[in-house]
Amino acid sequence: MTRPSSAVSEEVAARARGLDSYVRRMEKAQTYATISDTDLLRVYGGAFPYFHSFVENSLERLFLGLVMQRFVSNRRATRPLLQISSEQVARQVVFGARPYADWLPYNQWTVKRAKAFLSGGRPFTDLSKPDRNFLDSLTVLRNALAHESSHAVALFRQEFTLGKALPPQQERPAGYLRGQHASGQTRFNYLLGRTVLVMRTLCR
Repeated sequence: MTRPSSAVSEEVAARARGLDSYVRRMEKAQTYATISDTDLLRVYGGAFPYFHSFVENSLERLFLGLVMQRFVSNRRATRPLLQISSEQVARQVVFGARPYADWLPYNQWTVKRAKAFLSGGRPFTDLSKPDRNFLDSLTVLRNALAHESSHAVALFRQEFTLGKALPPQQERPAGYLRGQHASGQTRFNYLLGRTVLVMRTLCR
């Protein structure tokens, strides 16, 4: 059954709401000294890579769904360049010899793949440059949290903290996420919210 591509972005929105609610509950627990600051930073450090993985899987689901015409986009120009009805065959063709495909960084993986399998690469190539770069920045942050290598942390600082007057704790990835983006809004909440907006733009 064909479904609107917006179903993918709404799943991302639901996952973002659930994670944000979870982190807020942990913040409340820390207020009452139920968990420590260190434990709370681990919450942020685990929740964001989990969300990043879900977004990457959602890009894959959208891509394969459009190639197989299981999803339909409101953009009339969106059409696959070849007909594939089997998901197993679609995965073999799209993934090549690899058991999986990377989708983020967006500019590196998704755009190139979209141009090969979808007419004009749409809708993936229609995403604005700022939105594409935003998705790429998510991977910089995810890598700094997941790997903690000097290279990953250096890229994180260049992307997010360079030239900003931040408390020492917020110069690290998890602390940065917990810091305030605006009044009553953490950077974690902001990044999840903007990701939802980007995915809705892509899936409309």
